[in-house]
Amino acid sequence: MSAIVVVWVDEIEKLKEKVQARRPLLWRAKKEQRSAQETRVEEKEAARETTLSETTLCLLMDRFVPW
Repeated sequence: MSAIVVVWVDEIEKLKEKVQARRPLLWRAKKEQRSAQETRVEEKEAARETTLSETTLCLLMDRFVPW
């Protein structure tokens, strides 16, 4: 019975090592995904700030177009 427990513990340790080896790869992928998502959000915010509404554009044209 104790032999089975020793085998299980050994297998669990092997699995633990595999998970720890993969963990940096998973963290890197998640970090890249987060940074890409943040970049998209920043781009959307920048586009909103530089876009004039149609009404604003018409008012500016009415004001500054020489007749």
